[in-house]
Amino acid sequence: MKRLVNAITCTRFVFALILVLAAPGSAWFWAAYGLGAVSDVLDGLLARRFGVQSDGGARLDSAADIAFLLALTAALLLALTAALLRARQLACWLLYAAGAVLLIRSVTYAAGFYKFRTFVSLYTTLNRAAGVVLVGYPVLAVLLGQGTAAWLAAAAAGLSALEELVLVLRAWTPAPDVRGLLWIEKPRR
Repeated sequence: MKRLVNAITCTRFVFALILVLAAPGSAWFWAAYGLGAVSDVLDGLLARRFGVQSDGGARLDSAADIAFLLALTAALLLALTAALLRARQLACWLLYAAGAVLLIRSVTYAAGFYKFRTFVSLYTTLNRAAGVVLVGYPVLAVLLGQGTAAWLAAAAAGLSALEELVLVLRAWTPAPDVRGLLWIEKPRR
């Protein structure tokens, strides 16, 4: 079962590659996007359900998350920038927000690696909520409009990135399953 869970995790590397190579909005792009999101949920559920969690699996999952996030960010930013430049409606705030989130995430991963000598990606409630907003972005854009959906996605991604940075900087040991800032225990004296 452990091999199956790790194989599901590894599919995110393939989906990340497809995201970069496929035209944004194409069937290949949306298939890789959706299947990557499903694999992210499914690998953790199966690992916990069958009791096959491991440090190696957690590191593999974090690396797959990073690869998928970077590929998705690169593909969408390139497509968005090209489309908005053509329409002369480049929303600079959105590019700055995406860049800020990417910078915060990069600093967080670097700090985690420096402190713990391993990649640390936390599964906080805010990270999960931001993931739902980002995966649901196409639906939100239709329901709420592009501008509102973009603000919501930027806010969710920014808040979750800041929370993760604070948690990593405050942590004594890597704790990927911490629920968030509101749930951390105070050190006993």
